[in-house]
Amino acid sequence: MKQWESRARLAMAIIGRRGLKGLLDVARAAYSLGAEPEVVPGGPLYVQVEPTVHCNLACSMCDNPFLTRKAKYMTLDQFNNILDQIPGLAKMSLVGVGEPILNPDIFDMIAAARSRGIEIGLATNGTLLTDERIRELLAVDPRWINVSLDGATAETFETIREGAVFEELLERIRKLVQAVGSRATPKLSVWFVGMKQNIHELPDLVRLVKDLGISTLCLQTIHFWGKPEWEERIGSETLAIHPELADKWISKAQRVAQSLGVELEYVNLPDPSGGRACQWPWRAAYVSVDGFVTPCCMHGTDPQVINFGNLSQESFREIWNNQDYRRFRREMKSDEPPEICRNCPSYYPIRKIS
Repeated sequence: MKQWESRARLAMAIIGRRGLKGLLDVARAAYSLGAEPEVVPGGPLYVQVEPTVHCNLACSMCDNPFLTRKAKYMTLDQFNNILDQIPGLAKMSLVGVGEPILNPDIFDMIAAARSRGIEIGLATNGTLLTDERIRELLAVDPRWINVSLDGATAETFETIREGAVFEELLERIRKLVQAVGSRATPKLSVWFVGMKQNIHELPDLVRLVKDLGISTLCLQTIHFWGKPEWEERIGSETLAIHPELADKWISKAQRVAQSLGVELEYVNLPDPSGGRACQWPWRAAYVSVDGFVTPCCMHGTDPQVINFGNLSQESFREIWNNQDYRRFRREMKSDEPPEICRNCPSYYPIRKIS
């Protein structure tokens, strides 16, 4: 229900900003989600863009320290090219396997998207949010900022987020909350990557989030980047194979959240009995730092694993409905989905926990 409410709010916002053209974009998107055609009219309303693969941390569940592709920054010109090529774009997230704040053009990117009426926000590990960067960030008015915090104690957090200092991060979050103050935007959220090793700290994290002055905490689970070696490396940590453990601590966290007035959300906690829920190839796309268009934000982010073309060589319109994309959509609708989708936690509906 929340997903459809979110889509409805987005649709109304598009219509309000873009009139009849916006209405047409929404109609096309609604048709694509309902019919899931092989050839999708128009373009996606939502795109995730990877601003960089540079990062200042070496997190235990992240592919970044092991990447073989060249570390680089997306330039402002490359970013504007994405905006030019997807005119119906309504919402964009700046997120990838790197830390977006490291990109020297990040604030200009946000401003460029905002000038076109695009809802844009970013995910950050928060460790680089100095007073100056907070001022620059709020000056360009992103719609949301998601800060990663994967533990309620220094021991757990610093084990997972190698290179980060727990108390320093908490202080930066407090300064961000204070700077935002009573502003309607950006909406601040804490995102927690839930694993076997840290899920027991979720109730305490709810309390910590409340103490920090943030009202939304979102749990997400680990994934394997579409790479078998990652499943071997961290597969034992995924909550998908520890449902009783996950349910126990999420249920406790929900009760704490309700008592404190914190909104606790969770995504990609899979319910395989529900069949396919993913509709990424019809509603959204992911663009890597080097311009490759890939299918999603989970197993399909690394262009060395899968991509459908590069924006430096083809237009987005050509890529969006080329033979590779169309074949991927056909396979998604079949009884034999693409190989990278078969163990992806976002392929299935979200499991309900009482």
